[in-house]
Amino acid sequence: IMIYLISPAIISVSSWHFVFYTVASVAAIMSVIWFIKITGIEKNTGIALKTTPTKSVKSKSGSHSMGILLLSLVMGAIFLQGCLRDGVTTWVPTYISEVFSLGSEISILSGVAVPIFSLISIQLTSIFFNKMNKDPFKCTVILFLISAFSTAMLTVLPDVSVIITVFFSALTVACMHGINLILVCFLPAIYADEEHVSSLSGTLNFMTYVGSAASTYGFALLSESFGWGGTVISWLIISALGAAACFASKLKSKKQS
Repeated sequence: IMIYLISPAIISVSSWHFVFYTVASVAAIMSVIWFIKITGIEKNTGIALKTTPTKSVKSKSGSHSMGILLLSLVMGAIFLQGCLRDGVTTWVPTYISEVFSLGSEISILSGVAVPIFSLISIQLTSIFFNKMNKDPFKCTVILFLISAFSTAMLTVLPDVSVIITVFFSALTVACMHGINLILVCFLPAIYADEEHVSSLSGTLNFMTYVGSAASTYGFALLSESFGWGGTVISWLIISALGAAACFASKLKSKKQS
């Protein structure tokens, strides 16, 4: 609260970097205080925090388990969808502006289709998930393949039409939102009991933001080094790798069941 109150005054006499470093420092201090307090509570009361098992996470029925390899594959797939979801969303306006030589205002407006597609995709993914007998890996393989198709179309038709570019970009992001919903929200309910659903979901969702952070800087470097053509090809490769990771997860889950 204090940071939010004094931020305007800080900004007027300094730079944004000072604000960011200040907030980060306060967050670090609070993390240390929180750790000390929680440790003290555990020592005084004997109440320990519950953690997710490292070797396996069992479901309510005990028929499903998520081993280290399967968990690693799923986290990899979520990392890749985080790269595409936030990376494409962030860079599409710039991509359109530079490829089609449009003003920044028009480019930003053209990106409005991306969140609209994303909202629709959430509802469609739920229906699709039920139609596929609630098989998370089969659904995500298909969604990654659709994303691969849409990014391949962007590669083949890089500057034909703004509408085509926006459509396939929005379709890619929509698929990533659907994958995030399945792997972060639906999957933990299958592979974790009631006590560990939130822990598993939070762990998996963490990888989304790791991918998001990587894409913010990674796609910028790619566009500078190889142009937008090379960047779009990287989107296609990421989609293909995501499909492979989910397919491998499906095979692994069959062996463990």
